Amino acid sequence: MGRARRNNVPAIYQVDDDLLAVPRDLGERKHAYHNAPERIDAVRALFAGADMVYASTERLRERILDHDPDIMVVTGPINCSGRVMRTPDQAPARSIGYMASADHLPNLMMVLPALEKLLDRHARLKFELFGSIPIPEWLARFGERVRKVDPVSDYESFLDRLAERQWDIGICPLTAIEFNLTKSNNKWVEYTSAGIAVVASANMIYDECCADGCGILAGDSNEWFTALERLVEDDGARVEMIARAQHKLESSYGIDQHQRQILEIVEMARRVVAGDEKTRSQSVEEAA
Repeated sequence: MGRARRNNVPAIYQVDDDLLAVPRDLGERKHAYHNAPERIDAVRALFAGADMVYASTERLRERILDHDPDIMVVTGPINCSGRVMRTPDQAPARSIGYMASADHLPNLMMVLPALEKLLDRHARLKFELFGSIPIPEWLARFGERVRKVDPVSDYESFLDRLAERQWDIGICPLTAIEFNLTKSNNKWVEYTSAGIAVVASANMIYDECCADGCGILAGDSNEWFTALERLVEDDGARVEMIARAQHKLESSYGIDQHQRQILEIVEMARRVVAGDEKTRSQSVEEAA
């Protein structure tokens, strides 16, 4: 940060979580790591020292300004972009999946009753976890029908591996805690890229991307079960949903659009360092 400032190089701090308010709900280990005094001090120093903070969502932007209203924080309509890597087959649903790290276990537990009921009712169905998230002990009774795939650290390799799984349905559960309200819609983008139909938590970040029949939003356990069973039983509706979602992916979450957004933010930061006060009051869209 010091070198950048001495050489008039714009410093942009990109964040995709509320790093000053990581709750215990995500697990003791993650809570302890993110709330260590030296970690909090480092985050605050980056907020204060950056010429611009680039937040993943508008809700996160507002949360950062709650911490410090003097910070210049920008965001854009795209946090995660993608391309169609696989189109779905017109075939009976065989698999449901969830990609997540271990700290997402509370989110999985929220939909566990619906998953158990679905697996009991449809003997051909399998459920797969992808990442460091563990298999809950309540699913052990399903034996080989529930399995786990180890995490892949390289992002391009991860996307390839996800598409190879050939899941029919992917879940995006989020518990209704303050921290999760600032989450981004990455999972919808990644599932859609891999030709996977999406069921996601309602009233969170997924409302917009799932709109217009590009996903199903669910609240309580009954709604989760109804949404999942609908996609399991109606193959045509599931394939049509994925087609709509992939069209939205290409039109609203394309990689070229994302690149333009990032370059616009870089240019905004350059103007801020050059002393252009007007830029400080502009949104990314206005600056473009």
